[in-house]
Amino acid sequence: RLRGYRDAGVNRLSFGVQSFVDEEVRAVGRLHRAATVWQDLARARAAGFDNINLDLIAGLPHQTPASWRISLDAALAAAVPHLSIYLLEVDADSRLGGVADLARSGSGAGASSRSRTNCPKSDGDSVYDSRRANDSRSSRILSHD
Repeated sequence: RLRGYRDAGVNRLSFGVQSFVDEEVRAVGRLHRAATVWQDLARARAAGFDNINLDLIAGLPHQTPASWRISLDAALAAAVPHLSIYLLEVDADSRLGGVADLARSGSGAGASSRSRTNCPKSDGDSVYDSRRANDSRSSRILSHD
């Protein structure tokens, strides 16, 4: 199937890895595992893709400085030409929005849960401003989301 995409003119793949730590991706309901990412990267390269992007998310549940380093080191080891890093953002109406530990925004009057999200880290009290510029994913063909 990947060769078919390549033959049809697709020249870029973007992998929504989120984390190379399985516990972290399970905590946000993702189905893939780090081993799956490595297998699919090998398949993509075997099909002739060299323009590959990986997306990581900082601030995932259970993420620590040490586990974040594992994901960063793995992403660098993958030697892809583009790596995107996003801060965890939980919308109130999303699947994760109902989870108390993630939905607490600490927002006062006027702050939206979309732009301010409690990102559980070591102390559980950190609030990150996770506004994003244009997050276009129109080129995604293969995704681990």
